[in-house]
Amino acid sequence: MIGSIIGIGSVVWIAGFIAYATHDHPGGFIGDRGFIDAANAACRKARASLPPPAAPDATQEERARVVEAVHTWMSALVNELAVIPVRGGDRDEVRWWIARWRKLIAVGPKYAEALRTGDPEIYVPIGNLGDQPARDINSFATNNGIDACVL
Repeated sequence: MIGSIIGIGSVVWIAGFIAYATHDHPGGFIGDRGFIDAANAACRKARASLPPPAAPDATQEERARVVEAVHTWMSALVNELAVIPVRGGDRDEVRWWIARWRKLIAVGPKYAEALRTGDPEIYVPIGNLGDQPARDINSFATNNGIDACVL
């Protein structure tokens, strides 16, 4: 009985691993040290100019302006990350990662506009559109030692 459970569990685990390893997933692994080091350097440098967050008592307009400033900052960072040379075998994973950054960036202007309405029923769902891309960005960065790029 125990042997059957272990056997079934092993088959399920292997099937799950194969499904995970063969689809377009967050956190794919790369081995290009040059890219990893350059991406870490770009993110460390960019962090020095990260716009400050809105004050706790900020108006919705002030919050929207911060979102716009972060959008500009992040766009510049991603443009820099996108031109870092990457070896052939890692290109698809890095392209996926950059695409996730761009998906997150695309939320910024919509979120700033939604904040200006002052209506949480409008701005919360739009803000939530950035949650999954941010998780994907962080998973990839963490799994590949690009810790300076974790949001």
